[in-house]
Amino acid sequence: MKIYKIFLVLPFFLLSFYACNETQPDSSSTAESTQEVKVLSDFESQSALTVWNGHVSLSKEFPAHGKSSLKLSSSDGGSLWLESEKLPKDWSAYDYLKFDIYNPSSQLYYGYIQICDEPGTDEQVEFHGQSYNWQKVFLNTGWNHFEFLLQNAMVEEGDRPLALNQIRKFRLSFGSIDHPLYFDNIRLVSGEENDKTASHIDPHDCLTVIDNRHVYPTLAGPVEKIKPGPEIKQLRVQAKAAVEKLEKEVEIAEMQGYQTLYQRIPLFTANVGLGIRSKLVWFQNEEEEKKILEYVISSCSDAVAEIEIVLSARKSDKTVPAPEDEISSQFFFVPPYPPFNKLKPVDGFYRDGAGKPVLIFSMLQINNGPLMDYRKLRTSFKLLILVLVFGTLSYHFIEIFVDAPLEVCESRDPKGMYKKARAGKIKSFTGIDDPYEAPENPEIHINTADTTPEECAKKVLKYLNNKGFISL
Repeated sequence: MKIYKIFLVLPFFLLSFYACNETQPDSSSTAESTQEVKVLSDFESQSALTVWNGHVSLSKEFPAHGKSSLKLSSSDGGSLWLESEKLPKDWSAYDYLKFDIYNPSSQLYYGYIQICDEPGTDEQVEFHGQSYNWQKVFLNTGWNHFEFLLQNAMVEEGDRPLALNQIRKFRLSFGSIDHPLYFDNIRLVSGEENDKTASHIDPHDCLTVIDNRHVYPTLAGPVEKIKPGPEIKQLRVQAKAAVEKLEKEVEIAEMQGYQTLYQRIPLFTANVGLGIRSKLVWFQNEEEEKKILEYVISSCSDAVAEIEIVLSARKSDKTVPAPEDEISSQFFFVPPYPPFNKLKPVDGFYRDGAGKPVLIFSMLQINNGPLMDYRKLRTSFKLLILVLVFGTLSYHFIEIFVDAPLEVCESRDPKGMYKKARAGKIKSFTGIDDPYEAPENPEIHINTADTTPEECAKKVLKYLNNKGFISL
């Protein structure tokens, strides 16, 4: 009986012995581990910088977690990039790669995220799309928190999933930016993250989820915690009232037979500014919303004043624009829309009841105001086109910057348009009396002043070939 008791206790003793002597993780490792999170870099000491390539330094200006962050800058005015080949190789047990980027500028930027694995050699990565490499890092002003879904990630070619147990390189790259960006708390997360490793997130911050080729940028929220200031509340009320008043004045004027095409333009711009632009996360801050609201109030109020002048038949120093008074070739009277369901195609055109062809181009010509912030508008349209036309951000919008100095453009002017613009015969001409803002991060940049058309075409074809759109 005693022997039986000894054998019963012995296995328990052995299990306890092995449990106590199990090899523990190296606490000096650059990757800190918890049960659900592996912190790749939190940038709390100089040693954290040794695993990263790029023009990097520690900064205490903008930490998302802890007391410091990585400051990434460009020493020669070139592109910003951050890269490491010294991170842990096995990411397969985790659901997310999370990281935070602070953009101190009011400009919007977007960059590439690249993750290379062992099955894809450098040559295969370069020429056959054997890495995850997509322009999915959209930077709003302030803090941007990214959640990259690891288990859904495919290589660029799309023929296999990323080998998460054999990761060899992680890279973030951006175009030329004239100020630093700040990075913090790069980590792998499985399931719900605890407060110890989670970054501080303000409701006004931008939260972006990257699901393979899909991108979902939103305000971090929740919405109920985003409280507008008293000035914004007042401007919202004023903008709504200005739009409603203009709608009523337009209705009254049209009932009396007046043409209100030009006075309707502020209603279209208000719809774009309040109904579409305000839904984009990079315009969901008080500074940008204030610009939009003030412009809507001003433009609608001016249009109301014009209608009141016409309806009262009083003399005024203010000129009220009317389509029928225009003599410039830039402006054309646009009649009311015909009922589209009654249009019939004849000889390749839809024709109205009188048999005249119907071609609808654009009723809007907006040359000023916050709706014409060119760089932001291009970025917004790029995303809107992908969402509205394709229903997703997974398709490709390739921006090509055909670059030539103004004097070169003028020398190539076969129709004499620049000459007319210089003489004041054409208004709002890009590069003369309307600004031209060069793209900051085009996918392809072609300098046509120093490059032949054949070389330009080859550069475009090479890009398309490298990205897998065509095969040369």
